[in-house]
Amino acid sequence: FRIELGEIEAALRSLPGVRNAVVVVSSQAPGGAALVAYVVGDDELAESCDSELRESLVGRLPAYMVPAVIMPLESLPLTVNGKVDRRALPEPEFTTTTDAELTEPRTDTERVLASVFCEVLGLERVGVHDDFFALGGDSILSIQLVSRARREGLKINTKQVFSHPSVAALAEVATTTATPRTSGTTAITGPVNPTPIMRWFHQNHPVGPDQFNMSIRLELTSAFSPEHLPRIAQALAEHHDMLRLRILPDGTHLILPPDQADLPVETVDLTGLDEATATTTRDHRIHHLQTSLSLTNGPVARIALFTGHGPDQLFFVAHHLVVDGVSWRILVEDLTTCHEQARTGKPLNLGARTTSFQAWADQLATAAQNGYFDDEIDHWQQLTDIPTDIPRDHNHTGNGTVTTQTTTTTHLDPDTTHALLREIPNVYRTQINDLLLSALTRVLHTWTGHHTHLIDLEGHGREDLFDTTDLSRTVGWFTTMFPVTLTHTSDWDTQIKTTKQTLHTIPRHGIGHGLLHHHTHHNIPAPTPDLSFNYLGRFDHNGPLHSQLILNNGNEYHPDEERAHLLDLVAYIDQDDTLALSWIFSTTLHDPKTINHLAVLPREVVNAAGGGLAAQGGVGSVVVVVVEPGLVGGLALGLAGVGVGVGSLAGQSAVEALDLAVGLGPVGAGVAVLDAGCGQDLVKGPRAVAGPVIGHDGLDSDAQVLKERVGALKEPGSGLLALIIQDLGVDHTRVVVYRVVDVPIASHRA
Repeated sequence: FRIELGEIEAALRSLPGVRNAVVVVSSQAPGGAALVAYVVGDDELAESCDSELRESLVGRLPAYMVPAVIMPLESLPLTVNGKVDRRALPEPEFTTTTDAELTEPRTDTERVLASVFCEVLGLERVGVHDDFFALGGDSILSIQLVSRARREGLKINTKQVFSHPSVAALAEVATTTATPRTSGTTAITGPVNPTPIMRWFHQNHPVGPDQFNMSIRLELTSAFSPEHLPRIAQALAEHHDMLRLRILPDGTHLILPPDQADLPVETVDLTGLDEATATTTRDHRIHHLQTSLSLTNGPVARIALFTGHGPDQLFFVAHHLVVDGVSWRILVEDLTTCHEQARTGKPLNLGARTTSFQAWADQLATAAQNGYFDDEIDHWQQLTDIPTDIPRDHNHTGNGTVTTQTTTTTHLDPDTTHALLREIPNVYRTQINDLLLSALTRVLHTWTGHHTHLIDLEGHGREDLFDTTDLSRTVGWFTTMFPVTLTHTSDWDTQIKTTKQTLHTIPRHGIGHGLLHHHTHHNIPAPTPDLSFNYLGRFDHNGPLHSQLILNNGNEYHPDEERAHLLDLVAYIDQDDTLALSWIFSTTLHDPKTINHLAVLPREVVNAAGGGLAAQGGVGSVVVVVVEPGLVGGLALGLAGVGVGVGSLAGQSAVEALDLAVGLGPVGAGVAVLDAGCGQDLVKGPRAVAGPVIGHDGLDSDAQVLKERVGALKEPGSGLLALIIQDLGVDHTRVVVYRVVDVPIASHRA
C-alpha cells in the first residue's frame, strides 16, 4: 500500500472545524515510523481529543492512512518563504501502547470481530485499529477469521480482510447473516468434476492411490467424553460432503448421500502395557488405519481413540483427496462444537453449509471454458525457459520412491519466529511466505548458481473469485500448485521486495494455471520443477478438548510410489510456536549431509534478516535521498552495481523535499529516505554522519564516474554511504556522498 500525505491532509481539512492540516512521518514512535498530523482550527477543535479526530477519519481513509497522533495547533510554523516549516513542528508525544490503552470496541460488531481476532491469533486483547497481519495473521488465518466471524453471525470475506485489516475497518463492511448457526442447506450428492490438483494426484500416484492421506493426532484433555464420539463422527460425515466421496471404476468421482456416510470409530485400550509396548501398539494400529482407506469402496476417513495409557489420544485420518490443511482446522472446530452439543444434550447441528466442493469445482471448470482466466495466458507461457533443476549427489533417474524418502527438519529460534510473523511483515507490508521464499531464493542461488529458478508453489486455493461463493467452512482438497520464478538479488532489502513483487504479480494467486492447462485448449506449459514449497501456517495446538495437536504422523504415501518432486520444502509453525522447515528428499539421490547443509542455510539467512533487521527496526544497506526527479533514472542505472537504492520525491521542489525529510536539518546533519516504489522509508533516531566524502556540482555528472567513485568507498569496514542530491537553483545541483555510521533504519509500510 502507498501512503499519500496530501490525501490525508485533504481528509483532515474536510472535517468540521479544521482550517488547515499538515501530515508528516515521524521516526520517533516507539515501534518505528508513524504518521503524525498537525491541525489548525476553531476553538472547539483545540479541545478535541486525539482519538475523536482519528475516529472521524475512519471511513474517509483506509485504516493504514489514519495518523497515529493528531495534534491541534493554534497555527502552523512557516519558513521565510511562507512554506510550512516541518522542522519547527512540535515533537509528538508517543506513549507505549499497553492493554489499558488499546482502543476498545465501540459497537457490537466491533466487539464480535475483536473477539474473533483474539481467538484466531491467540491473543488476549486487540485494539480496533490493530492490523490483522501486523499481529501475525496470514492468508490461511484469514480464512479462519472469515469462518469464525460467520459462526458469530457476521459475513465478511478474505478480500475484505486484506483491504480492511483492522477491527474498525472490517466492522464498516461486515454484514449480518440472516440465520447464524441454524439448520443448513440440503446435503450434496452426485458427481464431482475433478479439479486440477485432483487430476495431478491421479497422474502422479498410480501405484497406491488409496494410501495418500493426511492425519491429525490430538492429545485429549479430561473434558473429552469418549461416549459421544460415534455420534460426532456421524455428524461430521453427514455435514461435510467430501467425507462421503467415492471413485467409481469408470473414474467418476461421486458423493454418496448422507444415509450412506461411513466414518468408522474404534477404541484401542492400552491399559497395562509398558511405555515401549504401548507406543508400538499405537503406531502399528495407526499404520493399519492409514493403509485401510479405499477410494472405491470406502471409507475415506477413520477415527481411533487410544485410551488406558497416559492422556487419551484421538487419531483422525482422511484421504488427502477429501481434505487439506484448512479442512483440518474446520474439522477440529466442528468436533469441539458437536462435543459441546452432545455433552449438554442438544441435537448435533453444525449450521448452514457453505458452498459445496462440488459447486466450486463446477464453477471453476465453467469459468475456464468461458475464458475467465484467458488474461493469464501470457504470464504462464513466459515460464518455459527458466531453470528447474537442482544438483543431485547421485546420478539416478527419477525422484526416488517414497520408501527411500527421509526428512530433515530445522527450527528457527522463538525470537526470530516472532520477528518473521509480526515485526518484519509489518515493516515490508509482506506476509511470512514472501520472507521464506526470499530465503529459499538465496539458498537456491548458492546451491545451483542460477540467477533465476522455477519452483512449484502450493497455495490454499480458496480464492474469492465469485461473489456468491463462500468456502470458509467447506471441507475438501482446494490446494493449488503452480510454477513460480524466484529471482536472486544481491541484498536482503531488494530480495524481499523482488520476491514480494513476484508473488503479487501472479494472477489470482496461481489458481488459473491448472485450470487453463486442464480445462481449455490453450497451450499452457506444465513444467516439472525439481523443488516444491508449501507453507502450512499455524494450527491451534491446544483447544477446549485437546492440549496438543500433531499434523501428519508419517506413512502418508505408498512406499513404492515415485515421488512427485526431487525435493519438497514444507514450512509451518510448530507447537512450541517456532517456525519449522522440513526438507523431504530421497537418500538414493541426495546425501543427508547435503540436505543438512541446505537446511541450515535458510535458518542462517532468515535469522540474519529476522534478528538483524528486527533489531534495527528496518532494512537497507545504503541510505539515499533523491530530491531532483530528473536525475533518478540515470543515477539508478549508474549506482545499481554498488547496491544503492534510489527513490524520488517527484512532484515536490527540492527545497520542499528536503523539508519533508524527517529530521534532516542542515545538509550533512542527518539522512532520511523516501522510496517511491514501496511507500515511505525513514531513518530512525539520531544519526552520526562523518562529513562529505565526495562533492560534485553540476547536472552533467557522469553516472558511471559517480558509480566508480561511490563504489571505491564501499570497502569492508568503511560504514554505510548516504547520497544526497540537492537542488541549488536553476541548472545547478549538488551531489554529495556521506559516510554514515550506525544508522538504524525504520520502514513505514502502510
